[in-house]
Amino acid sequence: MSPERARMIDDMILAGLADGTRKVYVQVVRRLAAHHRRPRDQLSEEEVRSYLLGLRQRAVARGTFQTSHYGLRFFYQHTLGRAWELFGEKGIALPRQKRLPDALSDDQIRRLLSRDQARTLDSRAMQFRRLAGTAEII
Repeated sequence: MSPERARMIDDMILAGLADGTRKVYVQVVRRLAAHHRRPRDQLSEEEVRSYLLGLRQRAVARGTFQTSHYGLRFFYQHTLGRAWELFGEKGIALPRQKRLPDALSDDQIRRLLSRDQARTLDSRAMQFRRLAGTAEII
C-alpha cells in the first residue's frame, strides 16, 4: 500500500467516514491514477478536472459523479493539502436530479384493481404491490 493511500485511509477514519465510503473513495482515486497512468500525487489540477469532465460527458449517474467528485476532493484537499480552485466554493456544480416518472392516473389505478384484470388472489396481490411501489415514488 502506498503511503498516500494509507494516509488517505487514516484521514478518512479520523473524519468519521463509513467503511463503505472509504472503500469507494479509494477506488475513485485508484481509477483516476489508472486513467492518467501516472501516480495520483503527481497529477495536476487540470488533469483531475479533465477526468471529472470525462465523467460528466459520459453521462454517468449522479451518484457516481458525486462520489467521484467528493472522493477526489477529500484526497487532494485533506490528504495532500492542496487548495485547488476545482474543489473551492465556485468549483463544479453537481448534475441536477433526474425527473421522477409520472404518477398513475385514476383510470390506470382502476384498471389495475378491477376484477377483470385480477382474476386470482395472487395476481390481485401482485397488482397491489405494483401500485404500492408507484405510490412510494410520489
